[in-house]
Amino acid sequence: MRAKIVDRRGSTRIVQFEFDVGTGSGSLLDDEEAILRALNEAGVVATEEALKRFDTSGEPMERGGVNYTSKGRVLKIFECPYGKIPLERHIYQNSAGGSIICPLDERAAIILSSTPRFAKMISSKYADFGASKTQDDMEKNHARIFSRGMALRLSEVVASIALASDPKQGYKLPDVDATVKTILVTIGSAEMAPPGRGTPRAALGTIGMYDINNELRFSCYFAGIVGPGPDSFVEQVHRELGRIRTAFPMTRFVGVSGGEDWSTEFLARHVDSQFVDPDSVIDDLARASAADLPEDEAQQRSEWLSGLRERFHQDQSVFDDILGRLGRWESKATTSSGKETILQIRQRMHEHVTHGRLNYSQKDASMLLEFPGSTADLARTLLGDRFRQARNKLGVSQSVALLTLRALTRNFGRWQEFWDGIVGRLRLASEDGRSTKRHEGEVACGDDCKEANSTQKRKVPGKQTAKRSRGNKQLD
Repeated sequence: MRAKIVDRRGSTRIVQFEFDVGTGSGSLLDDEEAILRALNEAGVVATEEALKRFDTSGEPMERGGVNYTSKGRVLKIFECPYGKIPLERHIYQNSAGGSIICPLDERAAIILSSTPRFAKMISSKYADFGASKTQDDMEKNHARIFSRGMALRLSEVVASIALASDPKQGYKLPDVDATVKTILVTIGSAEMAPPGRGTPRAALGTIGMYDINNELRFSCYFAGIVGPGPDSFVEQVHRELGRIRTAFPMTRFVGVSGGEDWSTEFLARHVDSQFVDPDSVIDDLARASAADLPEDEAQQRSEWLSGLRERFHQDQSVFDDILGRLGRWESKATTSSGKETILQIRQRMHEHVTHGRLNYSQKDASMLLEFPGSTADLARTLLGDRFRQARNKLGVSQSVALLTLRALTRNFGRWQEFWDGIVGRLRLASEDGRSTKRHEGEVACGDDCKEANSTQKRKVPGKQTAKRSRGNKQLD
């Protein structure tokens, strides 16, 4: 390596590095590639120096009333934005054995083997591109090579930390300088991949704060999969709405949903009035019109649907017409599956009418006129095109990770707040002598600490195997 630290002045470090120009083809592009490699080398040297300040000097330490002593320095390969860093750091264990403590990993908020900055970069890119494109982008644009599996696992751990963050504390609410007149809560669901591929259905939501001129002053996004659980999408939105209602007790809450049973039931408990997105109503009616009905009436059905949406806000009797038409379509359907589809849509439509969810003449429904297609916009923002690709087949854990990260990276200011919280919380835990939770403990030591109890000696890359001395053991 041609980069090195040449001077240390207090907290300042001076790094010297070299690069060649005019080599290869002699093009400027070749020179730029050489500069990038040199800068990466300098970054590795600088990051190694920064990491070292989080280690101990090997002195005994106490955790929770238990004394721990150093087992010596153990090698770990850290991943940073500039490359891999082989670094030996102290690990600790008490006299009775048991768990291993790595002060450097904890104090520096190491996630698996990644520095916070590298974990932040990879998880952000993963949210937008997926593991393979993240891997490709980092190699082509940053000269950083790593496995697809590393990007995937690292991003899933970051997402698990986001989900496990203290729900009572939450993220900072905005200092809105104008009067918040309406808080619009939009939730619904969407397919993340073509049906039949085993990918869970996404639950999506946003909370928007609007002033007296219906200007958006603040919004935040939520995403998960449809289903129960303590960290489920419903619980996330429930907690956030509770905090917002406390901060804005006199503000009117209006809900918009895609018409699903779970979304309308949720909104009934949290908003003052709710409506089904008109575009979702049209989508349901379009599905009903295509449900094995006579082909000779297809043109007539299409023309009826095309001018229907404009009537929603003008004439409430239109829904009596819709229910009557769905009843006639049900009797004309040529297959049992077609009849079942139309029946389900008709029953759901009748329930919406009964509970006033389609009463678009109400004052609160003016928001839907101004912001049509809100649930579709939500899906475009949080899912994007890559979820809909035919090759996509995501399991539950991957789906949750992707949705969590996509929502978090699209919340203004919260992505940085999340990372500031990780670093601060883990450092505080180590300073207070508290051990981190397991999902964050991947945040700390890693598999190398487990191996520290084995007697297997392994070589340090680029070095001879060190002789054992008291209190110093060299492991990979």
